[in-house]
Amino acid sequence: MRMLVAEVLPGGFLAIGALFWLWRAGYTTNVSALLVAAALLQAGPILAVANEQSLWLAAGVLAVACSAVAFAERADPRRIMVFGGSLAAIQLIDPLGGFLAASLLPATLMIGGGHEDRQRQAGLYVILMFLPLITAGLLLYLALTHHPAPALLLGQQNAAGLTRLPPGLGWRLMPALSLAAVLAVPIWANRVWRSRLREDAAMRAVAAVALAVIAAVALAACLSVVRAPATLMSTAAPIMVAALGLRPVPPARTGAATAATCLALSWSCAFGASLLR
Repeated sequence: MRMLVAEVLPGGFLAIGALFWLWRAGYTTNVSALLVAAALLQAGPILAVANEQSLWLAAGVLAVACSAVAFAERADPRRIMVFGGSLAAIQLIDPLGGFLAASLLPATLMIGGGHEDRQRQAGLYVILMFLPLITAGLLLYLALTHHPAPALLLGQQNAAGLTRLPPGLGWRLMPALSLAAVLAVPIWANRVWRSRLREDAAMRAVAAVALAVIAAVALAACLSVVRAPATLMSTAAPIMVAALGLRPVPPARTGAATAATCLALSWSCAFGASLLR
């Protein structure tokens, strides 16, 4: 039962959500399926499932990244509520979600910086922060009153207390460094293809989510409380999918080459980490 809740359900959501995101962007069904397969075969998702670790964090990151892109494209109340709701939900489904939401909220100024009506934009940011802050307050109350963390209901391992790794900051930062190496590929590929990162709000949104994930993992590592490395590495797959799904999409060969590079690099990082351990 735990495998169904912690791995099958989030894995299905991740696969279906990624497939729909790429198909919506303009890829054919075959190319979308190929890119999703390359994402799910990365080291993070495979090792997480092999070690019976949850994929809810990766599923939550996909929701955050896609809703951030939608918000960057057009900041209307519906999209900002979905974005805020995804930031609230990721705090509930994984212990690292709080770090991620805290890292990403300041970056929303970079995501929506292209909107002209500043007064309206400020109001939307207040709406955006409402749900994540309410959720953070609820989690704080549950912790102070010694109630179980909501993530326990989703079959999370160590949801009540984050996993502690062996001493040594270099080893604890390994997942953050690996994520930075893997996520640099789709970000760079999109910059080359689109050639207008500074003016492209959607690309800024993906870059902001990638930086927020890396910052959250690094911050948790500096505090000596981190999630299992495979769980953290699984977040690279949804961010790659979100980057490849930006419209207009690159040629299929460019997308396939980017996905293949991320796949090979993720396994190289995982293999290198196993040798250094």
